[in-house]
Amino acid sequence: MEPKRVTDNELQKMLTVQDIDGLTDVLINNPDPELRTKAARAIGRIRDKRAVRALIQALRDITPGVSESAAEMLIGIGEASVTPLIESLREEDVQRRVISILGKIGEPAIAPLIDCLKEQDYDIKEKAARALTDIKQAAVKPLIKILKDSGYPARDKVAEILGVIGDRHCVAPLIETLSNKDIPLKRAAISALGDIRDSKALEPLAQLLKEKDEIIRKAAASALGKLADARAVKPLSCLLKDQNAHVRYKAAEALGIIAEESAVKGLLDMLKDEEEDVRKVTAWALGNIKSEKTVGPLIEALQDKDIRIDVVSALGNIADKQAVGPLIRMLESEDPAVQSKAAWALGSIGDAKAIRPLVDALSRDNEELKRRVVWALGKLGNPEVVDNLIKAMEGKDKAISEETREALEDLKRQKESE
Repeated sequence: MEPKRVTDNELQKMLTVQDIDGLTDVLINNPDPELRTKAARAIGRIRDKRAVRALIQALRDITPGVSESAAEMLIGIGEASVTPLIESLREEDVQRRVISILGKIGEPAIAPLIDCLKEQDYDIKEKAARALTDIKQAAVKPLIKILKDSGYPARDKVAEILGVIGDRHCVAPLIETLSNKDIPLKRAAISALGDIRDSKALEPLAQLLKEKDEIIRKAAASALGKLADARAVKPLSCLLKDQNAHVRYKAAEALGIIAEESAVKGLLDMLKDEEEDVRKVTAWALGNIKSEKTVGPLIEALQDKDIRIDVVSALGNIADKQAVGPLIRMLESEDPAVQSKAAWALGSIGDAKAIRPLVDALSRDNEELKRRVVWALGKLGNPEVVDNLIKAMEGKDKAISEETREALEDLKRQKESE
C-alpha cells in the first residue's frame, strides 16, 4: 500500500498538536525527502523522547538532509537520546553517526559510555571509547575517577582514552598508575603519558627502563621518544645494551625521534647489532640526527646488504658530500630498490659530481630508478641536464614523463630566481 502523501499544512498541524505518531510516520514512510526533513525537525522541536528511536532510524535515510536533521534533533533532545543511542552502537550502519551524536551530547552521555567500557564486546568498547574521546574535557574528571577505582575492570581502556584526550590534568593520576602491578594497565598508562608529552613524566618513565618486564621497558622507551626531551638520551642509551632485541629496537627508535647528537656514540655501536631490525632502525635514527660524525660509519655500513637501503636513505637525509662517491657506486647495486634510493639520496645532497652517473642511469631497465633520477637531476639545477630530461620524456612511462616535467619546472624556477 502506497504511503499517504502529506501536505505542508497537515505537517504543521501535526506539530501544533504534537502528533508524534503522525510525524514519525511521515519521517519513516513518506516518499518526499523534503517532508521527511521537516518531520525530523518538527519532532526535534517537540523534544519528545518517544520519537528518539524514529530519529535514530532516520539516520539511515539516504537523503543527507533527512539524516543530518535527525542527528541534529537527537543532539537537541539530549539526555533522553543517550540510552537508545548507546543501544544503537551495535548497528553498523549507524555507528559512525551515533558516535558523533553522543560526543556532541556531551556530559549526559559520559556515565553510560563509561559503563560500556566494561562490555565484553570489543567493538562496543571501542565505539564508546571513541565517543568519550570526542567529548574531550568534560569526560576527563569522570575518567580519572574511574582510573583510580581498583574495582573497575577496564582501567587500561580508560588510561588509553585519557592519553588521546591529552589533558595535562591526567598526568599525575597516570603517573600514580605506573606503580600498579597490572601489566596491561601499566602499559596503557605509559603510552598515555607518551601521548600527552608532559615533561613531568620523564623521570617516572625513565625509572621504568629498569623494570624486569620487557613489555614495560619497551613501552617506556617508546613513550620517552614521544616526549622528545634531551634528558632522556642518557637512560635510553643505556637501554641499547638490553638483552632483548625488541627493547633495543625501541630505544634506538626513541633516540632517533629525540634526534640529539649526544646519542650518536651509543647508536654507532648498534650498526653491528646481531638483529637486522635493530640495525635498520639504528640507520634510520642516525639519518634523523643528521650528524657529520655518522657519515664515515654509515658509509662502512653500506657493506651490510641487509640494511643497505636504510643506510643509503640515512646518508641522503644527512646530505653530506662525503657520501657522494659511495652513493654513486650504489647506483650499480644489484638491488633495484637500492639503486632508486641512491638516486634520491644523490639528488638530496645536490653535488654536481653525480650528474653524469645519474644521466647514465636513465638508460637502465628500472622504471622506479628513472623516476628518482629525473627528480634528482631536477634538484641538481644544472642546465646541461635539460636535454637528457627531455629525452626521458620520450619514453612510454607516463609517470616518468610527469616527473620530468616537474624537474624541468624546478630548473626553470631556479634559473628565474638567479
